[in-house]
Amino acid sequence: MADWIQAIGTIIAVLVAMAVPVWQMKIDSKRNNEARVENNYYELRHNAFLVDSWITRSQEGWKICIVNDSEGPIRNIQVHAQWPELAHQRKHLDPANLTVIPKAHKPWRTFSRGNWIISPKSATENLQYSAWDYPICKNSREELPSPAFFDSDGDKHTLAALRFTDVYDNAWVRIYSCAPEDYNMKPGLYLLATSDKRLQKYVKQTPYFAPNN
Repeated sequence: MADWIQAIGTIIAVLVAMAVPVWQMKIDSKRNNEARVENNYYELRHNAFLVDSWITRSQEGWKICIVNDSEGPIRNIQVHAQWPELAHQRKHLDPANLTVIPKAHKPWRTFSRGNWIISPKSATENLQYSAWDYPICKNSREELPSPAFFDSDGDKHTLAALRFTDVYDNAWVRIYSCAPEDYNMKPGLYLLATSDKRLQKYVKQTPYFAPNN
């Protein structure tokens, strides 16, 4: 009887000794997978940070500059800004009453890597289709005008947000310091949507920036 009990105890001890390393391996594997996903997210975020925008003013008027230094083309580009000349176009305002450029439901399709400048059309041009000229890509950063540091003559042109989809099909929004309190988002970069299920936990849900179709 004692031998039988001892044999059972030996078997249980062996099974436990075999199970503990397997259990530890599963825990380590899960942690490693989570670390890889987190590293991947921050690598993508770093790449998205290489896309930026600002508003500038010259003798020709107010313009928007967008720089894409990321790894590839960006898509579905939209700018949310306070733009007094277009505030009357209600259908192109976001819920915070900021102008969505170029249109509320029709972003620019694609910007390749490079330096882009976008100009509004003059009041004498046909604005039925769009209030903006086609974006122009400049050869170098030096060709882009500097940001407008101050408003003048009562003008109020401010950049609130830049939306785009990166080359890996992740949608981002960059919130600037002039964003309205209605956004309830601090200045920074936020992931809006992703095709990678592993990154879903990093997605920021907000009614102001629903993913583009």
